[in-house]
Amino acid sequence: MRKTGLTALLFLVLIGHPAARMAETVSGLLDRYSRGQFDEAVRAAAAVKDVDALVSVLTRQGPNWSDADRSTRQHRRLAIAAFTLELTHARMQQGWSEWQAMRPVLEWACTLLRTAGPPTDGERRWHLAVISLAGRVRDYGSLSATPPGWAQHTFAHLSLSELRQRVEKSEHLAHAWQRFPNEPRILLAAASMAGRFGADAPRRYRDGQPVQRQPASNAWLTTALAALQPLADDPGVGVDVMVREGRIQYALTHFSEALALEQSAAQAAHDSPEAYLAHFLAGRALEAMNDRAAAVAEFERAAAIRPRAQSAALAVAYDRLLASTGSAAAAVMPALASHDEFDDPWRLYDYGDYMYWPERLSALREALK
Repeated sequence: MRKTGLTALLFLVLIGHPAARMAETVSGLLDRYSRGQFDEAVRAAAAVKDVDALVSVLTRQGPNWSDADRSTRQHRRLAIAAFTLELTHARMQQGWSEWQAMRPVLEWACTLLRTAGPPTDGERRWHLAVISLAGRVRDYGSLSATPPGWAQHTFAHLSLSELRQRVEKSEHLAHAWQRFPNEPRILLAAASMAGRFGADAPRRYRDGQPVQRQPASNAWLTTALAALQPLADDPGVGVDVMVREGRIQYALTHFSEALALEQSAAQAAHDSPEAYLAHFLAGRALEAMNDRAAAVAEFERAAAIRPRAQSAALAVAYDRLLASTGSAAAAVMPALASHDEFDDPWRLYDYGDYMYWPERLSALREALK
């Protein structure tokens, strides 16, 4: 019966239908999503011929659906917000313009949550998932067409209190911060905005020379460091901050400082994405210092943590080709079989928290069960 009902709903959605029936479709999709049929509901919504019409009905009728049962109002509003976020992710597969179209809808969903009652852990998970998805387009969570004004200027120092003040001037992040003033990843998202102009720094040096792009402006790299510094000792994001600081020191060609930071991060990160990044970036620093044996050891440690990550596997294979030792093909075969962008955190490094999207989405869905 469940399969038959879903098939019927998909049929109505796929063939297109007048606005009078769109509200019924939206209500049905929300019902299914709130009952845990997440993938089915999102696929059906993304398949609608006129998705803009669906979104229009969603924003008009969503509050009526959520408030139909006052005893579950907060939970149902969280379902609307999560559904909207997943629909945004589905639409983003079609290009940047879809993110632009959905930004105000996400802000609408944020308003729904903020007016539903006291902050909940589910709402916190939603905000973290928004920050994660926004990283894919280097928005970092402001949900704005342009970065906030304060992030468009360089600076050499920033205190924790000053960083908090800047979060309050950061569009959507300000709303999240008002609800969750003890969540360090909101502060880290703001710090990422400040350093975004350093993203074009070379991704690799060899023997002290840039292999790819020329160094970014030192002023912007210094700004990126200054924005991260207030969070260096935060137990929630301190390891992540060390990895990022090491990456910036590397871009500044301060290879010894970069190595020390990455090695400290690796010791604290265990088997997380940060551990992979720390070992991989430590290898890059050693490579730039012309210590190839130590560099390869770090690349191998990174590959052991993420066998399907292509960046570390290719670095190991490259060394084997140079040294004519071992099988270069064996080093890369598991990674070459990977078609999942989340297998390699380094490939997503410049996109903020997007590397955490699968786990953030999973945590959000868990809050709805």
